[in-house]
Amino acid sequence: MLKLTHDTELKIQQNKTAAILLYSGGTFIFGIVALLFTMSFFGDGNQSQIASNLLEKLMTALSGIGIYLLGKSAFSKLTSPDSE
Repeated sequence: MLKLTHDTELKIQQNKTAAILLYSGGTFIFGIVALLFTMSFFGDGNQSQIASNLLEKLMTALSGIGIYLLGKSAFSKLTSPDSE
């Protein structure tokens, strides 16, 4: 029983830590993207150009990651045996 209680408390602590990391990381990323959009629309010509280039590279990277994850999940679904 003591081990089960300890494992449960550990899992709760891990979930809290994961939530804190997820929220803080999301807030940071949202702040960076908001800054880039602000620079793109309200900055001078040089800032606007830099922000547009960075946003373009960010979208390219995210689409590449999306394609990779889609291919990886499709490959794992095709190669793994059915659980039923």
